Amino acid sequence: MKRNKIIIGSVGIVAIAAIFAVSPWSLTSSDGQYTQKGLTSLDAKSAEDARKWLEARFVDLETGQKITPEKLALIEKEIRTAPKSTSISFIEQGPDNIGGRTRAIQVDRTYPYRIWAGGVSGGLFESGTRGNGWERVDSYTDAGGSPYISSMTQTPDGTLFVATGSNQEGWAGNGVWYSQDFGETWATIPGTNSCTEIVSSNADNYVWLATGNGLRKWKLGDASLTSVTVGTGPCVALAMSVDGSVVLASMGTSNKTFVSSQGGADGTFVDKSGSAAGMVPSGSPRMEFAISPTKNDNNSYSLYALRTNGNLLGMSVSHDNGTTWNQFVGQSGTPSNLDIFRDQGTYNSIMTVTPNDPEKILIGGIDIWQWKQTVNNPPSGGFEKLSEWFLPQYSPKYVHADNHEMKWDAMNRLYVGNDGGVGVSDNYGQSWYPANRGYNVTQYYGIAFDRFGAVMGGAQDNGTTYNDHTQSTFKEFREV
Repeated sequence: MKRNKIIIGSVGIVAIAAIFAVSPWSLTSSDGQYTQKGLTSLDAKSAEDARKWLEARFVDLETGQKITPEKLALIEKEIRTAPKSTSISFIEQGPDNIGGRTRAIQVDRTYPYRIWAGGVSGGLFESGTRGNGWERVDSYTDAGGSPYISSMTQTPDGTLFVATGSNQEGWAGNGVWYSQDFGETWATIPGTNSCTEIVSSNADNYVWLATGNGLRKWKLGDASLTSVTVGTGPCVALAMSVDGSVVLASMGTSNKTFVSSQGGADGTFVDKSGSAAGMVPSGSPRMEFAISPTKNDNNSYSLYALRTNGNLLGMSVSHDNGTTWNQFVGQSGTPSNLDIFRDQGTYNSIMTVTPNDPEKILIGGIDIWQWKQTVNNPPSGGFEKLSEWFLPQYSPKYVHADNHEMKWDAMNRLYVGNDGGVGVSDNYGQSWYPANRGYNVTQYYGIAFDRFGAVMGGAQDNGTTYNDHTQSTFKEFREV
């Protein structure tokens, strides 16, 4: 069953103003009649078409071109600092029980009950109860942090880093933000604009950034970013072992795989991309990496590379810190039995290695799948589907569709970010439950209300929802 959707975000006053300014409808014709103009992307049937539709809404009215991130940030700042009206007030309506598209989750190193999660348009949220309830981090928004959160990490000194940028979205971010006091105050890394992935290790307090200008690193006190010598072009995927010894980077538009087994030191990255045996094929539109949190029987880390276009192009594994690679599954797509991505492999693709087994991975696409190695030489194994997006939310096999993030805590709880917010598993993916109470990042692209105060909206990938304020909380919605 193919899932057709339109991916349209609720991105605040600036986006609303831009949409009205370039609206495909005319509401003020001379005869007072409604006239619809042609716009083929209104009939979008894929994530990519919908992304283009949304991107077309962000138009600079002075130039007629796509608005720059710098100008958008300036407009947002002016709105935030403008004098507040004394005659108009807004009350949040919710929902406090339905999530939204989430690409970043971070578990606090110092206190595993504290989790941060970031929506692609809803901003930053924090839970002090391992996901049982969430609150918006207003200090991040007040400081000017972009709501378009793409990745998060935390260094051993406790500093939280929030990267903002575009990963198959219709907008860019405004840099990498960091907080040294668990979200009370914020600053930005100098020279950052849009960053799609940020990682760190237990070895030191450096953060490593995947940027459009290549691979960069930075630590507190540095006056500027440090360029890391590896390949050419943008860095589009990044992973690092927990001890910092192994760094994986995908470089350039053809997604070439580079590996350093010496902590990413200059001159130590080796190009492991190619069609020969022992290499990782290149040329895929999207690449995702994962490194095992524990070492394998060879006293090395197990490294995984996942290549997709709309569907699976192949997966490769290395059990010797990236020296040699083996492809354990090749191309597979709709309508095969291994239908992981269902034509959306460039939109939703994520992978993680289980903490208890370096030879077992979980793959997030439309649903969540597991691969377990059963043969050593060459590595091969079997796939198992662990979740079904269309089941009722109370089902232990329900996980919302379109998965984008996977993070483990110190007690081996797995947090998954997807188009429905945050999902949780306490048994390595064998059963699940949603954890969205108070996590209000639902993206609405159409709303209505009645004279009694009831509200209804059409949400990105979350159906049509309704709140007449008679549920268990004032902000609770139900699907209709």
